Amino acid sequence: MTIKKLIKGGIVIIAGTLIGSVANYAYNTLTGRFLGPENYGIFTSLMSLLAIVSVPMMAIQTVSAKFSSKFLAENRLGKVRALVSSLHRRLWPIGVAAALMIMILSGFVGRYLHIPSLVPIFILAIIFIVAFLVPITRGVIQGMQKFFQLSINTSLDALFRLGIGMALIALGFKVNGAVGGVVAGTVLAYLFSFLPIRNILKHSSEPFDKKKIMEYSWPTVVVILCLTALVNADIIMAKHYLPPVEAGHYAALSTIAKIIFYFSGPIVSVMFPMISDLYSKGERHYHLLITTLIGVFGASMAILVFFTLAPQFTIKMLYGQQFISVWHFLPSMGLVMVLYGLVNVMANYFLSINKMKFVPFLVFFTVLEVILLSFFNSSISVFIIISMLSQIVLLITLFSLYLIDKWSMISEKLHLAKEEE
Repeated sequence: MTIKKLIKGGIVIIAGTLIGSVANYAYNTLTGRFLGPENYGIFTSLMSLLAIVSVPMMAIQTVSAKFSSKFLAENRLGKVRALVSSLHRRLWPIGVAAALMIMILSGFVGRYLHIPSLVPIFILAIIFIVAFLVPITRGVIQGMQKFFQLSINTSLDALFRLGIGMALIALGFKVNGAVGGVVAGTVLAYLFSFLPIRNILKHSSEPFDKKKIMEYSWPTVVVILCLTALVNADIIMAKHYLPPVEAGHYAALSTIAKIIFYFSGPIVSVMFPMISDLYSKGERHYHLLITTLIGVFGASMAILVFFTLAPQFTIKMLYGQQFISVWHFLPSMGLVMVLYGLVNVMANYFLSINKMKFVPFLVFFTVLEVILLSFFNSSISVFIIISMLSQIVLLITLFSLYLIDKWSMISEKLHLAKEEE
């Protein structure tokens, strides 16, 4: 039943997020076409910076999903209500402070990324006022296993971004308009995210152990930071080290390759609350991990095959003739994303069962990749090779940790069985 639920949930959330994925890709490719390589490099570097700075927000959704799933498994809806209220009270002042901090540091950010105007950085800072709150409600929706409603909300975010952002670009606001569309989409999606959880909010709050949430939160923040940096730090560093046009080309390659993750990532979103729920009840869950790995690998390889067979067509269709010169890098960039998708599965699996031994290894390889790119950054091919090698070694390490943990459990059971005899 659980495997069927995983497959069904995966299909639902992939189908539901298809609209959002198409809208996101339309937005990324249209901004690339209308802004050109140099301005597009500015836009994508700011989006990558947002992704890395937004790590606490993604960690908040993971924590919210984890504990709302646990409370729902215990049928304690009042605790879910209290969780939502508690997180809102603590996080909105942090969002305001983060927005002010980004504005204060805008000069440094502009110089590092070679951005001539600070206006888009100031616009981007506005998003933090609500961005710390969106993952609270989305995490509860995920914990409730309302995957269709979750995908609808993320799709609304993308559709608002596309409509408002392209309108602003058409009015001549260029990079400022592109960033403004992202801000508007986030604000509107947050307002709509209360609809699926409105019944839970009607319950009276029940006390819950906040200490456990804090103990789980810090390693989760570190994990999300590393996972985000693995596919975004290279874009920021490319913008810093490569010539403007080449940095724009690299950003386009990375954005196209992320199609693989857009189709495989939703499967992990389904796996996380299901395994967390089974683990809380002390039930078997390993079969869900294997099914998820197979699903992610299969979906990723199907897209990679298409990239390999038609790289020129893919780039020309999405970005136009001005990006076509880097077509031969697309298959290798796609392979990086296939490997990353599997790394993402394993990291989220360990998080869902509260096994944190993998965190130091994840941190080590993430930092190592950044250090290597700081010294070796002469071309697009060097960036891709370093990223690929980092993902391969990290994936082998995570699989090894899983097998060691599994073998330890089997050995312990055999030892107990012998003692009983």
